[in-house]
Amino acid sequence: RDSETAQAIGGMFVTFSVLFSGVLIRPDEIPVVWEWAYWVFPGHYIFEAMFVTQFSEDDSIIEAVPGSPFFRALGCSADDTDPCEGTVGFWLEVNYSDFDRDNVYYCGIYLVCFIILTRLVSFWALTSLDYRST
Repeated sequence: RDSETAQAIGGMFVTFSVLFSGVLIRPDEIPVVWEWAYWVFPGHYIFEAMFVTQFSEDDSIIEAVPGSPFFRALGCSADDTDPCEGTVGFWLEVNYSDFDRDNVYYCGIYLVCFIILTRLVSFWALTSLDYRST
């Protein structure tokens, strides 16, 4: 009913959106109970579209961190004396295998619909709810 409550709810929304976007917690490691959040919150769609359009065909060489999924996918071992290197595009494929260039348009459609929905809810709340009596 006040700005502090709105800020707290907004902060929780942003936290959940970032937490379950697939960046902080890999999509295959999100607990089953929270998988719905991965598909509902907009962070997943923002990062998928951004990562795929920027990095999917990037042939820049990067060094893998020992023990990481990228390191294992390259077939490297801790005993190797040479640095374990691969491309950014392959890193994206290994770490975000469910991110696909074909989904970019769906991500855009979801985000546009999400913006329209939030605008409609905001309009409804501003015109229908009256907090002056509290």
